[in-house]
Amino acid sequence: MIRNILITFTVFFACACATLKDKTHKEQGAILSMQESNVNYEMQKKGVDFLASGNDSVWLLEIDFDKKVRFTSSQLEKDFEVNILALGKGLKGSEATHEVISKDGKLTVSIKNKEKKFILPGEKPFDVVVAYEDHKTKSLQVFNGEGEFYGAIGLHDRWNLDKINGEKLDASGLRNHPFMEIYLDKGKAMGFLGCNNFSSNIYFGREEICFTAVLSTKRACLNDVVEPKFTKAISGKALKYNFNDLYLILENETDTLVFKKGD
Repeated sequence: MIRNILITFTVFFACACATLKDKTHKEQGAILSMQESNVNYEMQKKGVDFLASGNDSVWLLEIDFDKKVRFTSSQLEKDFEVNILALGKGLKGSEATHEVISKDGKLTVSIKNKEKKFILPGEKPFDVVVAYEDHKTKSLQVFNGEGEFYGAIGLHDRWNLDKINGEKLDASGLRNHPFMEIYLDKGKAMGFLGCNNFSSNIYFGREEICFTAVLSTKRACLNDVVEPKFTKAISGKALKYNFNDLYLILENETDTLVFKKGD
């Protein structure tokens, strides 16, 4: 009987440990995700547009498209830093190869979308290759890693839908005015489509916001012409963004959405 009790206790203890281990992993994942979101938000507040790092963590690339490019590595004698204002328009869009030259060397930065349907937690959406050519030694060093763009801090707000493809929104027959709330600190967009509530994960390109597939509630919608258009325009889509006073404009080749800043 004592042997049976010991076996029962051992099995119970093993199951309890497995449950605790699983719970701990989930909690650690949630904490890491929260920490990453906070870091992203802090970068957005600082005005950093793009940040990349090495797979082996020996280098860091920071780009502020209005100010400077800064590259640091333990394999370089000193940091590489260039004021972008001296380059004029200089750097190009999201997926591009950028060349930045200083008196010390030339930095070539290649940014390419991973083109994956799902970006895993902790993973960055862009593959990055950085090549540094030293003017003095004529040596060339190549660094591989991944990076991400940060959206403009002004996106972090509530936005009421005003127009779809030039047509003024008539919300008189809807139970609520369609809107979108963008949370830079959570990497999410949430709101109301016209009949159902929705949420979507978001990430960024240069002056571009990318939505994953929209998840929405399943309320039956009768004669609602707004929701299908709104959903189609953002679900799984990338749209350029710009601001015009109190208005946010999202557009791509097929759709243009105009939002007015909420109260």
